[in-house]
Amino acid sequence: MINSFVSTTKKVTTSIPTNDIFPIREEYTEDIRSMLQNNLNQFLEVVKKEVPMFYLYKGIEGRVKEIESMNRKLVTKNKHSWKDVSDYCGVQIIVHPFKNIKEIIHMLNHLTKKHNFKIVKEENILPKDSTSFGYRATHIDSIFNDLKVEIQIRTIFQDIWGQLSHQQYEIARLNGYDNAHNLPRDISQISSLLEISEVLSGLLASNHSQPIPTSKVESPDQMKLLFAKKFKYGGHMTNWEFGVLFEVSKLGGINSPHELEKKWIEFSKKLNNPPESTPNVIFKFAQYLFIGESFNPNIITDSKVSYELLHKFKNVLSNIPLI
Repeated sequence: MINSFVSTTKKVTTSIPTNDIFPIREEYTEDIRSMLQNNLNQFLEVVKKEVPMFYLYKGIEGRVKEIESMNRKLVTKNKHSWKDVSDYCGVQIIVHPFKNIKEIIHMLNHLTKKHNFKIVKEENILPKDSTSFGYRATHIDSIFNDLKVEIQIRTIFQDIWGQLSHQQYEIARLNGYDNAHNLPRDISQISSLLEISEVLSGLLASNHSQPIPTSKVESPDQMKLLFAKKFKYGGHMTNWEFGVLFEVSKLGGINSPHELEKKWIEFSKKLNNPPESTPNVIFKFAQYLFIGESFNPNIITDSKVSYELLHKFKNVLSNIPLI
């Protein structure tokens, strides 16, 4: 019976497409991906120094296209080489609700003056017509050295919309066409609320925006601005740390941007790691200003010294959200 089945079954042969059928000039391999990842990591270091966390909802992320994703794009876009694709490397920047995308673009333009970086194309991605809701973002095609990078800049509200609409559509589609058919109205209602939130956040951002202090730092918020814009500090900015730092600097009469910058440089040189990688580095800087050059920021925190300093500014801390 088995022999009979074998004898009557047609032999099926498979073959890999030749270059005549699938004319790829340069294959996209894991070795190429690894090379691109190394180059992208260099670019991410540059961007993170230029765009501080002060402006961001979360850290800047980057990715290199997977082989399957690249091959799919080569086929659908009728491209013959991975070098012809503009987004083989991608970077995602999610902007803080009270910050402006234009500020981020301004910082990226500033990179062109200091590095081998060029913005090739800037495009605002919007729904097809003004009466509909949909994906919204700013896409920038750029070149860093010889590396093509697509930079996607979105507000947190735009990012929520993008993730929610994609995920929920897939869930509804798998559950059946009836659910998928009703999805656009449900998602559009959410999108409208997100857009309203974005507009209100934009108004708050414009009302609360301040220039970098030039003669004297007069509030914790101005201290944050000084660190973000002038010192290019890219670490986390907790309210209580900057509140204590402001009070310590005011107490010591070190409240001019020039004096603070000089002290920050001195302090940074004492660190074993970059400031952004040092836990509670702003509070440690406050301790350095309070105690003096004898303070060592690299040793385990002296609990007694830390407590005494915080207790000294207890009234101030009580009015600052502990975030």
